[in-house]
Amino acid sequence: MTTENTKDKANPAESQINKSGQTMKPRTYQTEATDAAWKFICKLAGAALIVLPTGAGKSLIIGMLCRLAVKTGGRVLVIAHRKELLEQNAEKIEHMVESPVGIYCAGLKRKDTDSQIIVASIQSLFRNPDVVGKRDLIIVDEAHLISPEDETMYAKVFRAHPKAARIGLTATPYRLGDGPIAGRGRQFRKICYEIKPQALVKEGYLSPITTKPTATVDTSNVKIRGGEFVPGELERAFDKPNLIDTSCRETVRLTADRKSILVFCSGVEHAEHVRAKLEELTGEVVGCVTGQTLPMERREMLHRFKTGTLRMMVNCEVLTTGFDSPRIDGLVLYRSTMSLSLFAQMVGRGFRVHPGKKDCLLLDYGGNRKRHGDPDSDEYGYAQAKEAVTTEELAAEKNSRGRICINCEADIPPGELACLDCGFRPEIGKRGAPNHSDTADIEDTKDWDVQAIAYNRHEKKTDRLAPPTLRVTYTVTPLGTTGNLASETVSEWVCFQHSGFARTKAEQWWEKRSYHPVPETVDEALEMINRHAIRPPSALETTRDGKWRRVSETVFMDPRPEPEDLQEPAVIPADGGWDDVPF
Repeated sequence: MTTENTKDKANPAESQINKSGQTMKPRTYQTEATDAAWKFICKLAGAALIVLPTGAGKSLIIGMLCRLAVKTGGRVLVIAHRKELLEQNAEKIEHMVESPVGIYCAGLKRKDTDSQIIVASIQSLFRNPDVVGKRDLIIVDEAHLISPEDETMYAKVFRAHPKAARIGLTATPYRLGDGPIAGRGRQFRKICYEIKPQALVKEGYLSPITTKPTATVDTSNVKIRGGEFVPGELERAFDKPNLIDTSCRETVRLTADRKSILVFCSGVEHAEHVRAKLEELTGEVVGCVTGQTLPMERREMLHRFKTGTLRMMVNCEVLTTGFDSPRIDGLVLYRSTMSLSLFAQMVGRGFRVHPGKKDCLLLDYGGNRKRHGDPDSDEYGYAQAKEAVTTEELAAEKNSRGRICINCEADIPPGELACLDCGFRPEIGKRGAPNHSDTADIEDTKDWDVQAIAYNRHEKKTDRLAPPTLRVTYTVTPLGTTGNLASETVSEWVCFQHSGFARTKAEQWWEKRSYHPVPETVDEALEMINRHAIRPPSALETTRDGKWRRVSETVFMDPRPEPEDLQEPAVIPADGGWDDVPF
């Protein structure tokens, strides 16, 4: 953020939405984000996450992704959590695909289920997630709302459409207490595209946020429950006559030159008291919307604010996300929050650009900047997210977890040298704290191109009674490099003849690669592999376990072979997929 004396600069921003229906021209970064996400899901690389600041035009990217899906015959489900986002996304998608978009939302009194593109409210859809039929692509707006827990509204929708590709969009790729939402074991496989706020401010695509010093309301005695201030106590801290009078007088003075001011309050009664005081001090009509405002009144009031008839709009828990009014050049926060995402969303209402708008002034009476930092900073939220992960890992160590088998990923109890599930005896180190001196140069996570694959029957020399495993050896080079000077080998063991968790992992390994039935033995697997029954991965991600590299993710370019696709046994595949055939 900058101080109030920021110099004026040319504003190249113009609305990308032409209400007359003319074609919208995407910005370069919007095209890049769309291409990156589309390529990611085409490689079957998992769920992709796009990270863009609030105001950067995520709805347009959603429309571009829908257009690509429609061209290839795909059926799309776009999920959002608020009516404003649903209507906004549906409107922009229709501009992009030039065809009607279905809406499934009880609050909008729409239950469309047959359209090729459905924009749905997660609250309306999760109870009956298959009502919209088979979907090939699921796009989630405000993807940071997806909890990592299994039994959530989003999880129920994803389970109902297990084969659908997934793309999420968010301005805040982390959750308080959970850490990042992208990465191994997270809601999304990777961030496939990200652009930072300051780059867009510099290019004139986002408005600079400026600040002026204000008094800060004392919240030290407000209790915190579930990671957030208790609402009733927070409202009582802010809803005091003398405090309202003093802060509103200061707000009127500091925003005298502002044309569109959005005010956030701590409760419904607080919002009404602030509205009355601002009307008394300015002599203007001041809008106010809360959860108790009637829909028709709310719609009419927001229209007046967006068009400039109302200069000031007070709200409580209504206009934090999904509200798009580029005219806003003043933000007033008469509330505090412990949520990184919520603070970023509130400030994000001022990011959008508008002709004649040079910046957006933020007046923060809740001490949120001091608590969280500046939402337009390129590093906003990442330190706190990292801290959350560190805390989670420390908690796992205190609970005696973290020692795992690099073969089947089962927990190994303290004092055991071999995995109780698969019998494997690796040199085991704690996750993130290897106990081998030769691991200093091994990165925790690394991506590789696969150059060749060898499949072998592996038997334990120290225990001939142990079931054999399929050893898969990948010859790999760092992703994006050429030549074989940097090649290494990475191995994994597939336990077809084991039981329990190890056998389950073997079944999952096979089902990723083939539609053929899962083999019962290693020899059967080798025979099937020699007849091209599985597809080889084109790229890998490995994570470190002690001095070993363990395959954590695989990327495939080819489709899974169907049962009728079996070929004659090969000696050496013509495509050079294997460098050794040991059977």
